[in-house]
Amino acid sequence: MTQKVINRFSVLIVVFIILLSVLVADTSRPPTHSYLHPLPDSVEYRSRSYKVVSGNLSWYDAAHACTESSYHLVSITDAYHQAFLTILVNRLGVPHWIGLYTFNLVPADSLTWVDGSPVDYTNWANRGPDTGLLTADSCVTTRGVDGAWHLSSCTERLGFICKTVPGE
Repeated sequence: MTQKVINRFSVLIVVFIILLSVLVADTSRPPTHSYLHPLPDSVEYRSRSYKVVSGNLSWYDAAHACTESSYHLVSITDAYHQAFLTILVNRLGVPHWIGLYTFNLVPADSLTWVDGSPVDYTNWANRGPDTGLLTADSCVTTRGVDGAWHLSSCTERLGFICKTVPGE
C-alpha cells in the first residue's frame, strides 16, 4: 500500500513539473537564433559563405542589408543547395527571404534572382505559384520541413539568407 502511495505521489510531482514548465515557457515569440539555436556568423558551402539573419525586414530591406555586408540574398541553384539551406534554417522554425522576386513583371509571369542567376531550379510548394497571383510586389520565402518556396508580399517582415563568394 505504501509503495502505491509513493508511486502516485511521484507521478503527481512529474505532472506538476511538466505543467509548470509549460506555463513558464514563452510561446508568444517564434524561436530565434540567439536563444534557441545559435548559428555562427557565416557558414561555408561550395566555396560560398552564407549568413542567416534573424529579424523582421521586408524583402527590399533584407536585400539592402545583404548588399551593405558585401553579400546578396541567396539564389538557389539545385536540390543539393536547397537541402543545405533547408537544414541550415529549418531548425529555426520560421520562414526566410530568398533572392527570388518579380522584377517589373517583365515578362508578366516571371521571377528573377536578385543576383541575375538563371532560374533553372525551383522548389515550389504545390507544384508552383499561380502566375495569376504574381504582382509587382511578389517575393519568395523558403519555409517548412522541405524548404518549399512560397509567394509572399515583399513588405512582409521576415528573416533572410545572404550569400557571397569568399573574396568578393
